[in-house]
Amino acid sequence: MRPAINAVVDRQNELLSQAESFVYKKIENGQDLHAHVYYPKGERRGTDRPVVMFFYSSSWDQGEVTQFGPHCLYFADRGAITMLIEYRVSSTHGTGPMEAMADARTAIRWVRYNKEHFGADEFKIVGAGGMAGAHLVLTAAMIKDFSDDETDVQLSCVPNAMILFSPIVDISKKGYGLDHFKDTKEARKASPIRHMQKKLPPCILFHGTADRMVPFSGVKKFVSKMKWRRNVCELVDFEGHDHSFYNMNVDVVAYEGTISAADRFLVEQGFLDSNEEDDGTPRLLSWRERE
Repeated sequence: MRPAINAVVDRQNELLSQAESFVYKKIENGQDLHAHVYYPKGERRGTDRPVVMFFYSSSWDQGEVTQFGPHCLYFADRGAITMLIEYRVSSTHGTGPMEAMADARTAIRWVRYNKEHFGADEFKIVGAGGMAGAHLVLTAAMIKDFSDDETDVQLSCVPNAMILFSPIVDISKKGYGLDHFKDTKEARKASPIRHMQKKLPPCILFHGTADRMVPFSGVKKFVSKMKWRRNVCELVDFEGHDHSFYNMNVDVVAYEGTISAADRFLVEQGFLDSNEEDDGTPRLLSWRERE
């Protein structure tokens, strides 16, 4: 088992070595939270560039910040600033979902506050994530009465678009995650499907029809409610796939499918320029191929 563990550590270190890391939030116990930033190739500084922020998959308990590293490298090569965002989880910080929700809001506001440093377009901030990471993006966009814990609330924490992988959208007995909250009232407050409204950021969702953790039926219901309120909300389902299908190390074909669809979505929404080199043939980018 040791060689496999070492290989994972080496991969994580290699991915993070290509990023510039910043503390975006100070934590009392010293376990500060970082944003690991990737820039467009050969362009450390620029102006008015889109930002894609990735929040790793978890159940608010544990996860790997480098999970979306290949996605970051891909979209950096497409001209975006990309970020891997750390947030508090129970295994490391002894915290729950509410603290993680606050962290996501802090991170988005932090990017807007530092837009000139990064050369970022504050109106082209894309929130992306998997499972609980996707939930954090959704709650930042949808829940207006949630109190952040330290940042300037005059800055918006609402992303301008969302890319969601196997997202937690319904926190209930029929959905997922109810037992992670202190009571039903708190869970209802944090459940995206209970906060439907008009004029939400455009979003694209990727979900496997055979997901054994987050029910596909709940995601279909969520998308239907979003569309009924005339929000741009696209569901890309993967027939017969389970929960983690979109990761490169799980299914490289599904990974490419989600990357291509997310790329097309961001072009359609005006966040990325059209890819002139895209002739329709498959294209893969792994963390090993970037020079």
